[in-house]
Amino acid sequence: MKKLIYVFSVLLCLVTAVGCSDWGEEPGLNILELESANVSFDAFGGARDIIVKSMDSLTATCNASWCTTSVSGNKVSVTVPANEELLSRATVVTVISGVKKVQVPVMQSGVFIDFDRSPLTISGEAGDTTLVVNAPVPVKVSSSATWLVSSVSGATLKLQAEVNPTFDTRASTLTLTAGSFSISVEVTQQGKKAFLPFNAYTGAWTFTHTTGASASGSKYNKTAVVTAAGTDTLSVNLKAGTEASSTFTFIMTYDPATGTVHIPAQKVFESNGSDVSLFVFNGSAGIRFSGGMTGKPVGGTPDKPVLAFKHSIDPTEYMGFILVLAPDSEYTEFGNSSTSRYTNITMTK
Repeated sequence: MKKLIYVFSVLLCLVTAVGCSDWGEEPGLNILELESANVSFDAFGGARDIIVKSMDSLTATCNASWCTTSVSGNKVSVTVPANEELLSRATVVTVISGVKKVQVPVMQSGVFIDFDRSPLTISGEAGDTTLVVNAPVPVKVSSSATWLVSSVSGATLKLQAEVNPTFDTRASTLTLTAGSFSISVEVTQQGKKAFLPFNAYTGAWTFTHTTGASASGSKYNKTAVVTAAGTDTLSVNLKAGTEASSTFTFIMTYDPATGTVHIPAQKVFESNGSDVSLFVFNGSAGIRFSGGMTGKPVGGTPDKPVLAFKHSIDPTEYMGFILVLAPDSEYTEFGNSSTSRYTNITMTK
């Protein structure tokens, strides 16, 4: 904007200089006196008047095609259309009365778009958003995404968003164009609210995880069947392979207020007289946290969600569970030693 103002000022000085020089270099003509001359225009254009002191017959001409003049008595009306170019422009109107004349500079600023260019965030639900846009010429708008329909009517910009079917955010770029000038604005739509009903958790899932100890790689991805074990309890039958001994069951509880599930620390079964327990893994050691882990939808769709588990006490880090045996025993189906750690767990339906 500062650059445009500077260009505008330079044009004003140049045109004014030409006009003054012209008056002084033609000794055969006298200078026509004016009462007022308000002929500076913004980009919207319009009409302004030059009032001449003389009441004699006047003629007025403009040396630019985008500027027109008309005379009524001692008043010269100057009319300019909206400027669709980015740069300002200038011209001169010459007014003559008998042997007297005067040249009046006419200036007009360049096109602009008055719009809040801050990134915009809208709801994940379907709905309309109305914004204000102002420009000297009609504004055209386009969206880079099909889920966001945009239109402009006068000074009103309307956005019509479809519902976001996923839990992930998505973005579109709006491009607003007025004449030769355009701006871009980023629009982000929030994901659908990550709330799942109780029955959304029942069915077949794939457990995926990274590992913190002996187990490694996708070999330890597991399939699980989740069934209802009560009004707020889910039974998870987790299977690592084809052997019957590689299957165990644990419970998850459902929180109806948040639509999330919770895996508490719990005993899974006994093997060779030792407890096989479900612990929370804190990144360096297995600790039987009473808080357990909370699973929340982080991706996918409502019918095919992806859950990720965070430790209830320390929600800043993704956690996982471990199976731990007493030192004198060994359980190898989920690892190669007595401790099998599974971290950063996700469940994909």
